[in-house]
Amino acid sequence: MIRRPPRSTPSNSSAASDVYKRQVFSNLISNALKYHDQKRTGIIRISGYTEKYHSIYCIEDNGIGIAPEHHEKIFELFHRLCPDESAGDGLGLTIVTRILERHSGKIWLESERGKGSKFFVELPGDRRQKTEDRRQETEDRRQETEDRRQKIGDRRQKTEDRRQKTGDRRQKTGDRRQETGDRKK
Repeated sequence: MIRRPPRSTPSNSSAASDVYKRQVFSNLISNALKYHDQKRTGIIRISGYTEKYHSIYCIEDNGIGIAPEHHEKIFELFHRLCPDESAGDGLGLTIVTRILERHSGKIWLESERGKGSKFFVELPGDRRQKTEDRRQETEDRRQETEDRRQKIGDRRQKTEDRRQKTGDRRQKTGDRRQETGDRKK
């Protein structure tokens, strides 16, 4: 009997995770193509940037746009923006949302009817880098604490040196008084 390895899931396989992320972008680009405005040449722009611990991508089109009252509904299961004008089951954006939630990501949009849409996807960054940054911050704080302790130690030593000098002066003054007292006798 042949045993098969367990199926990969996003939580235990980087490769599966990459497949699901590709599915997100595939669905968004497919929607941009599907809902282009027939009156003008379709344009799709994909851009992105990285902030400290996450990446944000934007899929922008000059398609038919989405009225504000549909901004939340389009992410619901089986909701279709234009059921008579295009094919589909209304699953794409629901799938996208669920994939992103599984990967600690987010999706949101900016759109107006007749002016196109911008879908934004936020994905968490490299956890190793975040961990390394935190370790470095902790090490920096430890070094600052050690520097402060050293300064406190230096101040204590200076104070002790002053006390010693003061004690030495008092001793000398006492010795002089003693000598003066011995001479007078």
